[in-house]
Amino acid sequence: MAKYNPFFEKAGMTLAGKMELQPDQKKLSAFIESANGKVSLLHNKALCKAFLNSLNSAEISQLQSILEKNISNAGGSSPGRMAQLQKNMSEGNFSETLINLLPVQRCYLFWVNPAYQEQSGGA
Repeated sequence: MAKYNPFFEKAGMTLAGKMELQPDQKKLSAFIESANGKVSLLHNKALCKAFLNSLNSAEISQLQSILEKNISNAGGSSPGRMAQLQKNMSEGNFSETLINLLPVQRCYLFWVNPAYQEQSGGA
């Protein structure tokens, strides 16, 4: 984690693991990269709109298909979120939909409390 923010390492946190992207998220990420976009920059609305404007009609339809698959997978935990994403798609608001569906690499950290280890006998 020190690669991103040295605070985590100084605080004694350790990287426990990274969560893998879902297959449809990987497809979205691969599509963005193949169209000369950067996932990390597309959270910015202006850059996202510029990226979408750079796509041709075939790429737009391919992106639409990928986004629809991602919406169906994203709605399981929140029906309201799924409804909002579907509404954005039906209104042709691809930039909002794309920003909300951009894949993010999640990681899990843990922090070992030395005082607790001493009290419990180092278990």
